[in-house]
Amino acid sequence: MKYLSLFMVAFLFLLAGCGNSAEEKKEETVKEESNANQETKAKELTDEDKKFIALLEKGEYQTIIDETIGLGSDAQVNFYFLANAFKAVPDYSLSQTYLNKTKYIPAEIEDEVNKLKEDIDANLEKEGA
Repeated sequence: MKYLSLFMVAFLFLLAGCGNSAEEKKEETVKEESNANQETKAKELTDEDKKFIALLEKGEYQTIIDETIGLGSDAQVNFYFLANAFKAVPDYSLSQTYLNKTKYIPAEIEDEVNKLKEDIDANLEKEGA
């Protein structure tokens, strides 16, 4: 009986520990999204940023990928991930992975990115159900 009660207590601690880690992951995701939103508002756009934004709005994702493949600057890395997220749309989990890697979303394309996020969430729910 003594061992059974010790086992039950250990099992409860194990379950409690697993539950907290899931909540912490959600909190980290929310913090990352809020950091991305703050960076969006604070960042000054360069000529290169404006060029990539125009290409994203036109849907020329492969052009952006080709020009940013060298990942020479933070802006290039960011637009590389954004372009790949839009290009990989039929594969919603891949699109979500690319979007999660972006550091900031320019205000000019924020609506398109938010629509993409909604599409990704809706389709991932359908696939999971």
